[in-house]
Amino acid sequence: PETFGEGRVQVVDKGSQNLSTDARMWVVSYRMVADSKCGKFSKRPDGRPHNFVIVDESHKIKEWSTRQTKVAVEILQASRHVALLSGTPSRNYPHELHPQLSGLQVAGLPEFDDFKKRYCLEKLVKAVFRT
Repeated sequence: PETFGEGRVQVVDKGSQNLSTDARMWVVSYRMVADSKCGKFSKRPDGRPHNFVIVDESHKIKEWSTRQTKVAVEILQASRHVALLSGTPSRNYPHELHPQLSGLQVAGLPEFDDFKKRYCLEKLVKAVFRT
């Protein structure tokens, strides 16, 4: 196994930075990935997909309606290997679980609405308003 020497890990702390071609590992925040123009952090500097993507605080990939989730899942699906890390317990809501499972490319994972119908119990609640 190759070890990382000096200059082989780049911590990107400004959105204006580009990924270094000398680096073998890049650390980029969710916000910068989601806000980047033309998906500049979505691929390696040579244009190929990332080989291994590690997502810390993966519970933040939870709402299909957010750009952050859409971009993160797209990067995960293009990557050869993926690891999702989180110390925060999942709340077991379908909208929080489906994007992460989708990023992992779980075989046979249904689309969100079908996932929700199959794995979640719907509960009708009668609301009472008092004035």
